[in-house]
Amino acid sequence: DLPFKANDLSGQEYYARNNASHNGGIQKYGFDLGAKRYNADLGGWSMLTLPWSSYDLDPRNEYHVVYGKPVYAMEAGTVVGCWRNAPENAQSARSDEGFGVKEENFLHEKLRTGYMPGGGNILWVDHADGSRALYAHFQPGSIPAALCPIEKSLFNQPNTEGAETTLAQADQVAVERGQYLGRVGNAGNSTGPHLHIHVERAGAAELLRFNHGLATPLNGGDADTDQWTAFKGEPIPPGPTLFWPPRSKGAEYARHGLPSGQFQKWFMHLSDSGYWPTWLDLFSSSGQNYVNMVWRPAKGRWRAWVGIDGNSFQQNFTNSRDDKFYPVLADVALWGGQPRYAAIYREHEPGQFRLRFGLSDEQAEAEFAYATKQGYVPESSSVVSINDQRRHTVLYRKGQVGSFWTRSNMTADEYQQAWQENSAAGRQLRFVDVYRHNNRPYFSAIFTERPKGETIGRHGLTGASYQDAFELASQAGYGVQAVAGYDGASSRRYAAGWFKGPGAQPAAVASVALVEPETSGTPPPEVAADDAESAEPESARDLLRGFLESKLDEAVGETRVSERLRHKDRAVSSSADEGGDIIDRQAARAALSGAR
Repeated sequence: DLPFKANDLSGQEYYARNNASHNGGIQKYGFDLGAKRYNADLGGWSMLTLPWSSYDLDPRNEYHVVYGKPVYAMEAGTVVGCWRNAPENAQSARSDEGFGVKEENFLHEKLRTGYMPGGGNILWVDHADGSRALYAHFQPGSIPAALCPIEKSLFNQPNTEGAETTLAQADQVAVERGQYLGRVGNAGNSTGPHLHIHVERAGAAELLRFNHGLATPLNGGDADTDQWTAFKGEPIPPGPTLFWPPRSKGAEYARHGLPSGQFQKWFMHLSDSGYWPTWLDLFSSSGQNYVNMVWRPAKGRWRAWVGIDGNSFQQNFTNSRDDKFYPVLADVALWGGQPRYAAIYREHEPGQFRLRFGLSDEQAEAEFAYATKQGYVPESSSVVSINDQRRHTVLYRKGQVGSFWTRSNMTADEYQQAWQENSAAGRQLRFVDVYRHNNRPYFSAIFTERPKGETIGRHGLTGASYQDAFELASQAGYGVQAVAGYDGASSRRYAAGWFKGPGAQPAAVASVALVEPETSGTPPPEVAADDAESAEPESARDLLRGFLESKLDEAVGETRVSERLRHKDRAVSSSADEGGDIIDRQAARAALSGAR
């Protein structure tokens, strides 16, 4: 794997292959890796956080975008050599400097006199296949002492790198793929902060290939960051290149209001990172097309499409059914005045299902009557209005959900009332869709008794208020159950529900719809109620409820509907935005610590 993770990037940042190349020896196929940030004020993509003219007056290491980025093990192995406390070069090279030119200006004096490794702070890692990797130029002290027990900063005698950095077998420790190794620095024979990596075998250079990650060329300072190519076992492409490593998997990754033109790159990145989508919602606002999406760690094989027409929707269904992939989500919205669909399929998804799209109101009612009489229950109900005529995309599946309630033509006030009545009856939101009909928003929703859990929800949210509610719900241990966007009176609006179930695991949302009735496997087992999970103390529940209610009302100023909070907190990792900076939380945050 690549030695970086996407989680450590911020804003318009990507990692980059530098122009430097290594002509021969064991470093022949090595890479010098940095990072670049897009800043229009600085003329585009730059390795610096300030203009070169300002940097040349004070060339500090911390002005490099890559400086301090975490480094991770590319492969499991054993640390057989290291150095961790060599002093850094006090500054980087200026724009007119390089090796052989004014080297005394940027290389540490102890490096030039042979008292530290050429790679500065380094790790040598042996792999089970007989290859060996070098990671070089770490920040002083950033390599954990548990990996490198050598505390000295300089050699006892000059030019003794081999003897000084080799670890006795008793001091050698194992590392796992993806384990934290240290932070990018500027120690050793280096013109500026970067990570040097290379792999050798029996004294000969070996080509580095990567199973995951995406790359796009950097041509004359320009890069198309909507177009990426997957590595799939190939090396980083030659020449200046931006690359996007996978992100580490958390419980959930969510985005709202993502411009449709950006969806493909996020689809590639998240699937490359080992996620699958559990929710896709299409909508348009002010003539622009958007996607709301939720991704969670994949548990098998899957397929998904966004923005396809009815013919492709039908063909993809037929092909997927023949390959034993079955739908778990579908959605429809008007993009450019035409119905466009999103769909997710999973291999061997259990349960019998009925799927239809393009149904009139009368056909949808007839389908409901027939399906429910045969023991099917609604799983999704997505609607568009074409020439003031509703067209329904619906999915029914046989399963144990207890009692259920659904309606597809509610005003906002009716949706609010439906939530309150279903909450009182012990049912939680499972699906919501919002569409415009006769120039006003209408809601389609499904509430079910099972799986048991707790939901909180809001509608009429602006993008900013949705983000506030999202963060508060995440802090309280809730995952996104459903989020639907629509064209509001003056801006994009959102309706959303968050769920926390038994064992503090969010339900995998199934917003589904399709074409022909099909049978797949056996019905899923009945979901048991949360008997084993102990309730929070009454005072804790009251504190959390009051915290959420006051904060949500303060942030949004709209009526909040919620069910009684009773389950313990859970770890969450999530993000959401409107196509700008990503907010990503890897650490678990307890509900009560959030309340404090």
